[in-house]
Amino acid sequence: MARITADRMLRSKMLSGLPTTPGETLVLLCLRSHANADDIAFPARRTIAEETGMQRSGVDKAVHSLIAKGIIQELSPGSQGSGNSARYLVRFEAELWPTG
Repeated sequence: MARITADRMLRSKMLSGLPTTPGETLVLLCLRSHANADDIAFPARRTIAEETGMQRSGVDKAVHSLIAKGIIQELSPGSQGSGNSARYLVRFEAELWPTG
Protein backbone atom coordinates (compact mmCIF):
# COMPACT_ATOMS: atom_id res chain seq x y z
CA MET A 1 0.00 0.00 0.00
CA ALA A 2 1.31 3.44 -0.89
CA ARG A 3 2.28 5.67 1.98
CA ILE A 4 -0.47 8.15 2.81
CA THR A 5 0.92 11.53 3.82
CA ALA A 6 -0.87 14.17 5.87
CA ASP A 7 -1.05 16.32 2.74
CA ARG A 8 -2.71 13.54 0.75
CA MET A 9 -5.17 12.95 3.59
CA LEU A 10 -6.28 16.58 3.37
CA ARG A 11 -6.45 16.82 -0.41
CA SER A 12 -8.39 13.59 -0.90
CA LYS A 13 -10.88 14.50 1.85
CA MET A 14 -10.06 11.24 3.65
CA LEU A 15 -10.78 12.90 6.97
CA SER A 16 -14.31 14.04 6.18
CA GLY A 17 -15.89 10.69 7.08
CA LEU A 18 -14.11 10.21 10.38
CA PRO A 19 -15.95 10.77 13.67
CA THR A 20 -13.36 13.21 14.96
CA THR A 21 -13.41 16.68 16.45
CA PRO A 22 -11.32 19.42 14.85
CA GLY A 23 -8.72 19.02 17.61
CA GLU A 24 -8.53 15.26 17.09
CA THR A 25 -8.12 15.78 13.36
CA LEU A 26 -5.32 18.27 13.93
CA VAL A 27 -3.50 15.85 16.24
CA LEU A 28 -4.03 13.03 13.75
CA LEU A 29 -2.49 15.10 10.94
CA CYS A 30 0.45 15.99 13.17
CA LEU A 31 1.02 12.33 14.02
CA ARG A 32 0.78 11.39 10.35
CA SER A 33 3.38 14.03 9.47
CA HIS A 34 5.77 12.41 11.97
CA ALA A 35 5.08 8.81 10.92
CA ASN A 36 7.84 6.68 9.49
CA ALA A 37 7.57 4.21 6.61
CA ASP A 38 5.90 1.69 8.97
CA ASP A 39 3.17 4.22 9.90
CA ILE A 40 4.60 4.60 13.40
CA ALA A 41 4.88 8.07 14.92
CA PHE A 42 6.55 9.00 18.17
CA PRO A 43 6.60 12.77 18.64
CA ALA A 44 6.48 14.02 22.22
CA ARG A 45 3.10 15.40 23.27
CA ARG A 46 4.85 18.72 23.88
CA THR A 47 5.95 18.67 20.23
CA ILE A 48 2.40 17.95 19.10
CA ALA A 49 1.15 20.85 21.22
CA GLU A 50 3.76 23.21 19.80
CA GLU A 51 3.11 22.19 16.19
CA THR A 52 -0.69 22.32 16.44
CA GLY A 53 -0.99 25.38 18.67
CA MET A 54 -3.04 23.35 21.13
CA GLN A 55 -2.67 23.18 24.90
CA ARG A 56 -0.98 20.05 26.21
CA SER A 57 -4.20 19.03 27.98
CA GLY A 58 -6.09 19.28 24.67
CA VAL A 59 -3.48 17.10 22.97
CA ASP A 60 -3.76 14.53 25.75
CA LYS A 61 -7.56 14.47 25.42
CA ALA A 62 -7.39 14.16 21.62
CA VAL A 63 -4.82 11.35 21.75
CA HIS A 64 -6.88 9.38 24.27
CA SER A 65 -10.01 9.87 22.16
CA LEU A 66 -8.26 8.79 18.92
CA ILE A 67 -7.08 5.64 20.70
CA ALA A 68 -10.58 4.94 22.06
CA LYS A 69 -12.06 5.37 18.57
CA GLY A 70 -9.50 2.95 17.10
CA ILE A 71 -8.02 5.51 14.74
CA ILE A 72 -4.58 5.30 16.30
CA GLN A 73 -3.06 2.60 18.46
CA GLU A 74 -0.59 3.23 21.27
CA LEU A 75 2.21 0.72 20.76
CA SER A 76 4.20 1.75 23.81
CA PRO A 77 3.56 4.39 26.43
CA GLY A 78 5.98 7.21 26.96
CA SER A 79 7.57 8.20 30.22
CA GLN A 80 7.16 11.87 31.03
CA GLY A 81 10.49 13.54 31.62
CA SER A 82 12.47 10.49 30.52
CA GLY A 83 12.91 11.50 26.90
CA ASN A 84 10.93 8.43 25.81
CA SER A 85 7.90 9.39 23.75
CA ALA A 86 4.90 7.15 23.25
CA ARG A 87 4.81 5.30 19.94
CA TYR A 88 1.61 5.32 17.89
CA LEU A 89 0.44 3.34 14.90
CA VAL A 90 -1.72 5.53 12.67
CA ARG A 91 -4.27 3.20 11.10
CA PHE A 92 -5.37 3.36 7.47
CA GLU A 93 -7.97 0.63 7.28
CA ALA A 94 -10.55 0.82 4.50
CA GLU A 95 -13.52 1.20 6.86
CA LEU A 96 -11.85 4.14 8.62
CA TRP A 97 -10.42 5.81 5.55
CA PRO A 98 -12.99 5.82 2.73
CA THR A 99 -11.48 6.98 -0.53
CA GLY A 100 -14.75 7.63 -2.33
